[in-house]
Amino acid sequence: MKNCITYETERLQFRPWTMEDAEECFALASDEHVGPPCGWLPHICLDETKSIMERLLINDHTFCIIEKASGKIIGNIGIDDVHDSEMLAKLKEEGIESEKEIGFWVGYPYWNQGYMTEAVKGTIDYCFNELGLTKIRCGNFSDNPASGRVQEKCNFQYEYTRTEFSQQLGREVEIIQRSITK
Repeated sequence: MKNCITYETERLQFRPWTMEDAEECFALASDEHVGPPCGWLPHICLDETKSIMERLLINDHTFCIIEKASGKIIGNIGIDDVHDSEMLAKLKEEGIESEKEIGFWVGYPYWNQGYMTEAVKGTIDYCFNELGLTKIRCGNFSDNPASGRVQEKCNFQYEYTRTEFSQQLGREVEIIQRSITK
C-alpha cells in the first residue's frame, strides 16, 4: 500500500496514508504553525498522531502529499462530505450527490513554495475527471488568509461566510466558503 500512488502532479504524488507514515505525519502535525489555522491543535505525541490517523486519515478519500524530489511527506489533502450542516441539508433536499469538500494542510517547512496550490489544482482535476464530481467546496478560517489565497489561485469562487464554535480551538471561528464547478 505504501507505494500505491493514486494521482500525481509535476512535483507531487498523492496516496492513501498508512500507519507507516505516523512519524512523518507527527513531525509535520506537531508544529504549532500548522494545525491551529486549520482548526486543530498541534499533536503532542506520536500516539496522538497514530490515533488521529486511525480515526481520520486512513481511508479511501484522504491522501498524504509526497514531494517527488525528496520522497518526503509534506502535507495532507482530503476529499470529504460537505461539513456545513445547513448546506448538506440543502444538497440532500435538492438530490445533489456529486459535491464534495476538500480540506488540506502543508507542513511549515514547505510553506510559500507553491506546493499547496499545485496539490489543490491536481486534486480538482482528480475530482472532476476521475471521481466524476461536478462541484467542489472548500473553506478556510478568516484568520487563515493563506488558505484563501490558495483557493482563489485555483479559481474557487466566494459563496458565503459563516460563524461556528470550534470545539478543538475553544473559540468561535469565521469560515469563508468557496466553490468551483466543472
